[in-house]
Amino acid sequence: MAAAVLAACSSAPAAVKLPARPAPAHSAAPTSPTPSTSPSVNAQAQVTAAWDAYVHAGVAADKSRNTARAHAILATAAAPSYIREIVGRMQADWKQHEITWGQPVDHVIKVSIVTVGASQEAFVTDCMDDSGTGLANAKTGKHIAGTAGDKHAEVIGTLGYNGTRWLVSNVTPVTGGKCTA
Repeated sequence: MAAAVLAACSSAPAAVKLPARPAPAHSAAPTSPTPSTSPSVNAQAQVTAAWDAYVHAGVAADKSRNTARAHAILATAAAPSYIREIVGRMQADWKQHEITWGQPVDHVIKVSIVTVGASQEAFVTDCMDDSGTGLANAKTGKHIAGTAGDKHAEVIGTLGYNGTRWLVSNVTPVTGGKCTA
C-alpha cells in the first residue's frame, strides 16, 4: 500500500485531499523497558549527595577505630558487601596503629546513571583533593610522612539504588588519573 501511495504522489501534480486520520488504537500490550542513560537532574543530585555522604562517612568510620561503629557509620552510605571490604582495610591500619587525618574534598565532575528494567546503577567521576588527608599514628596523632594524597586524584565511584537510597558499592582510583576540578 505504501508503494501505491508513493507512486500516486510522484505522478500526480495536483494536490490530493486525504481522508481524515483515524484515532489511534490503544494497545494493551506493554512496552519493553529500554536502558536509559539520561538521568533526571534530581537523580544526579541524589547520587552526588550520596557520594559526598560516603566520603565523609569513610573518614568518620576510620577515626572511630571500632569495627561495629565503623559498620554503623558506613551503613548510611555504602552497600553491606563493600562495608565489609572497607572495614577490613581499616582494621589492617588500626593494627598498625594508623588512622586517617584530615578530610578529602570531593569534586564530582560527572554523574552517569544507567537504568535497565527496575535496576539502577550510577557512576561518579570525582576529581578528589586528597592533599589534606593521609595517615597518622593513632597513639601520637603525628602524620605519617608520604601518606598525604594527591590534589587531583581521579576516582570512579559505583553506586547502586536499593529502592530508597543510593549506596556506594565500589571505588576505583584511575591509574595515573590526574584531573582538574
